[in-house]
Amino acid sequence: MKNMVKIIAVPVIFVLVGGVVWFIKIYNKSAVDSPITATSTYKADWKTYVNKDYGFSFKHPSEWIVINYISFPERAQLVIGPDEKHFYNLLIQNYKNAPTSTPRLAGDEPLKSQRELDGIREKIMNNPTVKNYNNIFILEDNAVYSPFDSGFLNVANFFINKDYVYLTSYLPIEDNDCSTVQNPNAKCYMLDEKNYVRRNMANIEAKAEEINKGIVSVEVKESIELFNKVLSTIEIL
Repeated sequence: MKNMVKIIAVPVIFVLVGGVVWFIKIYNKSAVDSPITATSTYKADWKTYVNKDYGFSFKHPSEWIVINYISFPERAQLVIGPDEKHFYNLLIQNYKNAPTSTPRLAGDEPLKSQRELDGIREKIMNNPTVKNYNNIFILEDNAVYSPFDSGFLNVANFFINKDYVYLTSYLPIEDNDCSTVQNPNAKCYMLDEKNYVRRNMANIEAKAEEINKGIVSVEVKESIELFNKVLSTIEIL
């Protein structure tokens, strides 16, 4: 009797596993066939940023600017805004110039190897929650309310061709006092001679705690909505 149960159970398990694999493939195929476009999601006066080096563009509010903050052959960093309320960070790792096996540093940031990047791409493409924005497969996480660094609010992972892109937005917190003497919790990010972003870690931790408790303000909801609007405008040139 026990042997008969085993004989029946094995094919049932195979059928269930096969069904899950089939569902994921169908789900991902529907994402391929039904890309999300940016039609009517942004205002007509938004500007378009074009990055010819990595072959992509996106739209952003007209009062924002995009600063090429760091540029190495292996990676690049863009700061989008800058605006104390809406501060985005976009990191790009160049696949061609990535280490083939052993990670190394570019500036003060560790680089992922080509093998690691291939693994990340595979995980994104096989994730059933992946979204297709203009034929760019993007894996989002709108629940990274951590005070780590400056307090992430949104995270999006995707590839432009074979180059890995990591886009983050931050909790909408500002502090007009950047003096480390008067306010030791303040962090000021100097972007250039005229532009900087003020971040207060104490305020960020308080906001993160509220969100983790389910208290989401209108300001935070609007910030998430704006992030998704910007995200939906990304296109490959």
